[in-house]
Amino acid sequence: MDVGDIENVIIIKIPDSKTRQIRSFTIIGQNYIKLYKKYASLRPENFTENRFFIKYQNGKCYRSVMGIHSISAVAQKVASYLNLKDASAYT
Repeated sequence: MDVGDIENVIIIKIPDSKTRQIRSFTIIGQNYIKLYKKYASLRPENFTENRFFIKYQNGKCYRSVMGIHSISAVAQKVASYLNLKDASAYT
């Protein structure tokens, strides 16, 4: 994953390991950029893993990466927190 921080835009490029195609997306808006920078600043020092999403618990990041199953569970946790109907249907 390649992350470029260009003033008011965050550009993220993710290579697909199967197709070798690069997928990219951008983060715009000051509130979202602040959230990105806040999360990125919590990474432990000298953490060599290049994955962006790592274990975050009790206000602290740990030296453990989040896998696909952990990431896919986030939508359900958010839906549950928001008291949405049938929170388990969110993936």
